[in-house]
Amino acid sequence: MLITLLRSCQRLAPSLYRPIVVAGGLWLAFSPMAVAKDSRPTPAPTPGAGPKLSSAYLNLEKCENLFKAPKDLPEGSDEPIECAGPGGYRASESYSAMTTMHSVSHPKADFYVTINAKGGQAWTAAPVMEFRLCDGRPFAVIQRIGLCDAEENDGTCNGGKSVHNVLVVEGLIGMAGRHAEIPSGREANEQARQAADAWIAEAGCPAPPSPRGKK
Repeated sequence: MLITLLRSCQRLAPSLYRPIVVAGGLWLAFSPMAVAKDSRPTPAPTPGAGPKLSSAYLNLEKCENLFKAPKDLPEGSDEPIECAGPGGYRASESYSAMTTMHSVSHPKADFYVTINAKGGQAWTAAPVMEFRLCDGRPFAVIQRIGLCDAEENDGTCNGGKSVHNVLVVEGLIGMAGRHAEIPSGREANEQARQAADAWIAEAGCPAPPSPRGKK
């Protein structure tokens, strides 16, 4: 009866048992090598590549000015600057009596955002804007802004002292309304990128901008 059982095992799982001859007859020996071969874990599937994050830079002092000055522009007025940015966006620099204002728009998608810090009046701004891209599509813009805490009657800021700088991060289409401010410092640029990239980790890459009036 034992021989019948062993032979049944060998027929059902020949890779696990091998016949050996011993005194008194034929026996089946358990083969650990077969188990080791067949019990290897199945490799985990390689996870899909995440979104590709990168940067594009726009220098408002070196780009082609797309602004068309009206004929009635007052003499002596500073002409605004409007430059083509990545992904169909446009960056603008305009002026008031006491300050310079910067904004980013997407004319075809009817989108507009002003780059400004919440902690004071924007007094100066670096000419270079950094656009953060997700799979090649802009989703945030970063610019260094100099803030004025106390404007004096003579038009100076902070009693003639230098302004304090922050990196302002503004969300673009798909991230509209998101805002972050990073105090100036050695790691400020990288911290600003990380603040923007955290939005992608939370919400994913934004869809391409839709033309005005379409969803």
